[in-house]
Amino acid sequence: MWYVNYFRYLWNAEFDSAKLQKKAKTSSKAAKKGKKKDGKGKLRTRVVTSLVMAAVATVWIFSGNAVYALGMALTVTLAQLEYYRMVLATGVVPARRISLVSSACLYATACFTPALHELVLPLSSVWVMAWFLLMRKRASTIAEISTTFLGIFYAAYLPSFWVRLRGLGSAIGDSTRFAFLNNLTPLLPAWMPRLMPSPDMWTMGAVVTWWTYLSIVFADVGAYFAGRYWGKTPLSSLSPAAGRASPNKTVEGVFGGMASACFFSVIGAWLMRWPYWLPAGIGYGVMLTLVALLGDLTASMFKRDAGLKDSGNLLPGHGGLLDRVDSYMFTAVPAYIFVRYGLTALGWGSI
Repeated sequence: MWYVNYFRYLWNAEFDSAKLQKKAKTSSKAAKKGKKKDGKGKLRTRVVTSLVMAAVATVWIFSGNAVYALGMALTVTLAQLEYYRMVLATGVVPARRISLVSSACLYATACFTPALHELVLPLSSVWVMAWFLLMRKRASTIAEISTTFLGIFYAAYLPSFWVRLRGLGSAIGDSTRFAFLNNLTPLLPAWMPRLMPSPDMWTMGAVVTWWTYLSIVFADVGAYFAGRYWGKTPLSSLSPAAGRASPNKTVEGVFGGMASACFFSVIGAWLMRWPYWLPAGIGYGVMLTLVALLGDLTASMFKRDAGLKDSGNLLPGHGGLLDRVDSYMFTAVPAYIFVRYGLTALGWGSI
């Protein structure tokens, strides 16, 4: 029910662009006044929310390709509507209905017919333009058309590669160092559940996806604490645009997040028996950190342009769903390419 209610909130509550713009200005002023009030209470709320999301994501990833694809489709639907909510705050009215239809097609093909997956995006351009010409009574603007396309590309197409990554490989068996868990199962009492999921759920793609999520999470955690305790050099010293998008980020925070992501990526590379696991793990961690930062800054630019503090109000201590998953929007494609083509070229035969 909460999903339906939040969907309705994003769809109906602030469709009036003039009202939304007025609220955006109010939210921007309130954000500036309340900036110094974020204390231990908010941090505790953020931690609890993050732990709950981590538990849900773990079960979700190891529930099979179809369940994972369905969960991703439901997630990006809300993220996409949060993006369009920010667009509405600027006075632009995108075509949301046809965008959600395109998104559903992207996730269905990514899961069941991967060979056709990348054809959906160019076909969506035909559907969108037909919608603008046939379903609207006036000529649409460049801003309306471009923001509609960006919503499909940014909030649906790019993260759909998580489904492609999750679908790689077959049952793990003895191909990784996780296989020792199988040997412990016979030692457990009959009333205890198995340590390992069924083979169709415990695949190499699922493990890579889960460990990639974990590395991104700890990149965020490492960046937060490194920036909080040692951050002195604002990110604006390297990139004025990035500094304006997110004034609180520091160079030290970026390196702290990178070190944390590399640590967990190297452990994952060793456990999954990647070829040249040390440099491969470090390279993977560096890539994830930088691309995740790009996603974070992109969402910050959207919110700043819209005059909104958060993309929504779904998650306690975080704001909207997009506020929490912005780091995952751009990382799916590089992660898929790294694993599917990079590791295969190095001789990893598990995919």
